[in-house]
Amino acid sequence: MCNSDNIILIYWETKMKAFKLAVKLLKRGKKLLLRGDYKGAIIDFTKAIEINPNDGEAYYNRSIARRQLNNNRGAIADYNKAIEINPNDGTVYHNQDSADVVSKSDQVRVTHITSSIEINPDDATTYNNQGNARAHSGDYQGAIADFTKAIEINPKDMQAYNNRGVIRAQLKDYQGAIDDYTKAIEINPKHQEAYYNRGNARHHLKDYQGAIADYTEAIKVNPKDATAYNNRGNIRTLVQEYRKAIADFSKAIAINPNYAEAYKNRGLVLTLSGNKQRAIRDLLHAAEMFEKQGETAQAQNAFQIIAKVKNL
Repeated sequence: MCNSDNIILIYWETKMKAFKLAVKLLKRGKKLLLRGDYKGAIIDFTKAIEINPNDGEAYYNRSIARRQLNNNRGAIADYNKAIEINPNDGTVYHNQDSADVVSKSDQVRVTHITSSIEINPDDATTYNNQGNARAHSGDYQGAIADFTKAIEINPKDMQAYNNRGVIRAQLKDYQGAIDDYTKAIEINPKHQEAYYNRGNARHHLKDYQGAIADYTEAIKVNPKDATAYNNRGNIRTLVQEYRKAIADFSKAIAINPNYAEAYKNRGLVLTLSGNKQRAIRDLLHAAEMFEKQGETAQAQNAFQIIAKVKNL
């Protein structure tokens, strides 16, 4: 192979690695978006866009995250960019509706639904994405209807089941949510997000062992999921498995050293374990970290807990 061939091969290998990284960032950003970590999601979507400036899906998802943080101008710019990239894709027409919603104080006004459906009348993805847009606008019943339609079109649409489960959980229909997550897992036994979400729903129904089992499965699929470790630690604290809870919070911190919530939770369980000095160190670290992250209320709460621990 001549030098020019080697250069071409190296070029394409580099491009493929970058593409795979962009896909990974987009997927992780979606998970962060779903969990309400809008700042983290924006970071991932932005990195994906830097790698692939023509990634309309990354712009679309970043627009949702920006909207949740009240960055209306940035959200509208991203919606418009997504439509510019995919002008004939029905899945992005509802983005313009969401841009209208942003500028109208979250009044749900979907004016391009007909255009979207006319372009892709039997496309489950169109309804799925439209359901996401409705959900982020606060139209939960409309979102459920869209996810249900997506499932009617494609009964194997595991993401539609998962998304509908998320909305049902928002409406406190935890058993309905569990049913949807279970269906998503039946379709794909490696659906990490569905295990995690089902664990949350089971927590709300006080099925603590079921929640632990689901978080454990989520961790098996993705051993780097700090949030799953943190949540499993919370459940283990509730069932007084303090040593295991401390191990979970420690693992979450090892994965994400800036995880203030995990420091706070470990401080609380150390207090319950009678290790007062270590508890205060963790709580103080959490409070300082919350302050740096702009989470003033959380920081104040941590300082209040410290005062109580000192008086024990």
